[in-house]
Amino acid sequence: MGPELTFTGERFLPSCSGEIAYEHWHRYAFARQFVGGCHVLDAACGEGYGTALLGAVAATVVGVDIDADAIAHAAARYGITDRVRFLEGSCADLPLADAAFDVVVSFETIEHVEAEDQSRMLAEFARVLKPDGLLIIYTLKSILRDGSCEVCGAYILVTKDQLEKDDYHAVLNSYWQRALKPGCR
Repeated sequence: MGPELTFTGERFLPSCSGEIAYEHWHRYAFARQFVGGCHVLDAACGEGYGTALLGAVAATVVGVDIDADAIAHAAARYGITDRVRFLEGSCADLPLADAAFDVVVSFETIEHVEAEDQSRMLAEFARVLKPDGLLIIYTLKSILRDGSCEVCGAYILVTKDQLEKDDYHAVLNSYWQRALKPGCR
């Protein structure tokens, strides 16, 4: 088996339990309703558990992560099959062909990408999506109210057409207002 990953609080591992497990597993359970029979990119796939979960219903899933140890672990743990594979790469420079995916899934990624790379990451998602493709993002956003800070998770679903027509940050900010927000803390 590939290298064992240590839980640091930054990357979820399936061995975790409690609230963190619920928070991470439900994101992929939510995405499964959109990926049946589709070609899917799991951007910043981490340990690979979500890529494997989506692979149970998708035609194909490619998990990409910048961390070589995470990719080696994912490939060893979940295998490389006709439906699931893993690649090392940056979300801001994806090692994938244009218009290759029906759906791009990216959970808690954009807030970890340097500000100058966020637009490049979204441009890469648009590049690899097919013309009628769908981007599913789950992100956390801080909202200031009277000097306090509230963190609220939200699903943002954006079509490729919307990504190509608008400023990326404007798209995410406008969709944030209408996003599916399963819970705030």
